[in-house]
Amino acid sequence: MSILWLLACGEIDSEPTVESVSEVLSEEVIEREVDQGNLLVRTQVSPKQVRLGDPFTLDLHVYAQEDVVVEMPPFGEALGRLSIVDYKPREVVYADDRFVGMHHRQTYELQANRSGTLQIPSLRIAYKNAESDWEELLT
Repeated sequence: MSILWLLACGEIDSEPTVESVSEVLSEEVIEREVDQGNLLVRTQVSPKQVRLGDPFTLDLHVYAQEDVVVEMPPFGEALGRLSIVDYKPREVVYADDRFVGMHHRQTYELQANRSGTLQIPSLRIAYKNAESDWEELLT
């Protein structure tokens, strides 16, 4: 039985300006991206379709400017009916033509424990820079 995976897009608790939200649906990956200017959040699920019991990967990437402090979701928070097979958190200093700061990444290998259409719950990312209070972004 095939399972269709959907990415949830939660609402942002505070009112920062969202410059762009894009979603890419390829044959093998479902990707959602939220761009806050000084913070870029990318969520990827692959493969797009699996059978019951097959593992799949959820990758959460957060690119932040050096003046932004990021608090990633706690291990396994809000994954609901999904079983965690493997988990790999990473943080590296990152620089490209847009960001000079940190690349935070959480990779989950998951399995559905029920058949049917499932929705991956939103993951909460907290962030702040020197001039602001803590804000939250839901994937």
